[in-house]
Parts: sequence; structure tokens; C-alpha cells
Amino acid sequence: MNFWFELTPLDTLFFRGSEPMEAGQPSSVPLFPPPVSVLQGALRTAYLKDKGIPFSNYNKGNVTEEVTKQIGKSGEAAPFAITALLIKKDGAYYTPAPANWFIDTDKKPANGRGFCGKSVIVAKTETKDTKALSLCSSAGTVTLVIAKHEAVSLGGCWVNTELLDKQSITFTANDLLTDKEIFTTENRIGIALDSQRTVVEGKLYSANHIRLIEGITLVAAFDQHPGIADNGLLQLGGEQRKCHYQSIKGLSFADSGKQTGKFVALAPVAASQGILSRVIAAHKPVIISGWDLSRGFHKSTTTWLPAGSVFSEKVSSSSVALSL
Repeated sequence: MNFWFELTPLDTLFFRGSEPMEAGQPSSVPLFPPPVSVLQGALRTAYLKDKGIPFSNYNKGNVTEEVTKQIGKSGEAAPFAITALLIKKDGAYYTPAPANWFIDTDKKPANGRGFCGKSVIVAKTETKDTKALSLCSSAGTVTLVIAKHEAVSLGGCWVNTELLDKQSITFTANDLLTDKEIFTTENRIGIALDSQRTVVEGKLYSANHIRLIEGITLVAAFDQHPGIADNGLLQLGGEQRKCHYQSIKGLSFADSGKQTGKFVALAPVAASQGILSRVIAAHKPVIISGWDLSRGFHKSTTTWLPAGSVFSEKVSSSSVALSL
């Protein structure tokens, strides 16, 4: 059973990977959707605030067993996993497009409406063709896409979750959204602070924030209830921007696509040797770091395969059967 929450940002959001922020240098492209660890941390913090528990007590372990069972120990992984990170618009749910989906076109459309009438081409692994062409890959398999004009990836696009259970797809209105239809970016200038929270003279930083377009909300599902109230406020991402959250009914996914041997991740998946050997198609991995509040030091970097990655097995609680 999954527990679903809809998040509505009250301002901009700021997420980034492991790229350093250098004073005076332009900021990198913002990260979206948010890293799994950021959302888990936001829910754990919201739980502590709901219960009136000071973080210092939690960090020292001066809490009840019930608290530890609900959100885990400070400095350790959260006991709940994120099984989906979607966006919602006009009652429809969208997920990053599967990485093995392409369209045949001379030019990638600028918005979702431009995809209407175009059909999905699925990248396939054909052993005999790759052998004949003397192609090889460190992953052990080579994925091929055949197109009359040019095979264009749907990377950066979000598709209606209802399409995941379809065995053939020709896009119609509201089937697909591009990043530009989901959020805009705003450049912000910030100051540097030292360990005493004092301004460091002469150091200004540039950061790209995300602002969800009106009518767009973020939806997250968890494999166990995080213990927070049915609705309230939480702080999400860099600069602790506030979001309103609301418990919702959410979605359920059919298992009818199991016979295809393909599963798509609805949330980022931590990369590991065992996971990588099961990848059919994936977009560029994302390296995540951050600040560890429990130790007061930088976190170790971790590598994640983005949502939309396609696997030959159900590798995590966030992967669901893909029919096409």
C-alpha cells in the first residue's frame, strides 16, 4: 500500500546535485524533480515539528522508540521509501518519459501539443543486429532505435501515467508535457555565510530557482506513512522554501505489463552494480551530495538513475510494469 501526498510550493524551489557553487560564477541548471533524500528529509523534519521535538534531541537520540520507528535514527537512512515522484495538472498525473521511448521527427516539438499525432518508437535490444554490426557495450547489450528521419528521445518530457499500460501510443492532447510547461527558472543572488552565520565580505552567489507554473503540483508516494498530519506545511529544498501538503488518494498501477520484461522507475533509483546490470535504458545519472545535519559536515556523494529509467526487472519499490 502506498501513501500519497500532494505538495503545492508557496514560492520558488531550489534543488541541485553535487555541483559546487563558486562565488561570482553563474549557477548550473536546477535539478527537478527533487532528490529522494531531500524529500525524505523534509518529511522527517515536518514530523519532528508536528510532534514538537527539538532537532537537537533527535540528533542525540533523546527520543522515544516510536519516533525512531517512524522516521529512523538521525544520520541513518529513512525507514520509508519514495515509490513515486510525479506532477499533477488538471487531475492528470505525469511521470518522466521512459528512457527507451523515442519519436521519429526532423525537429523535436517545443511543447506537448506539438507531439500530437506522433507515435512512440521503442528502443530494442537485438543481439543478432549488434553482432552483425560488431557493436559492443560495457553494459553487455546495445539498444537500437530505427527511424525513417531521426529518432528523438523524449528525455525532458513528462507523460500521462495512463500511457504506461498502453501497448501502442500515438500522442493526443494532454498526453505529454515538456519541462517548459511545468516550471520556469528564476535567477537569485545570495550571500555567503561563515560557520557563525556571519556574512562573508565580497562573496555573492548566483542560484537558479524553479517556480512551478500555476496549476502544477508535485505528488509523492511513500511505501509507509511518514507519520505527519493529513495536511500542513513543510520546508523543501535549499533555502527551506515552504510547501503546503495534503494527503490524497493517489494512483494504483496494473501488473499487466509484466510479460514485457520491462519496468519503469517513477522516482530516482540509487545506482549500484546490481541495478546497473538490469538497465535497459536510462538518462544521464545524477550525482547528489548535500549537508549532513547530524554530523555538521558534507554528505558523501551518491549516484542516482533518474525517474524514467527502464529496467529488465522490478529493481525497487518505485518501478512499475511497462507495457510498451
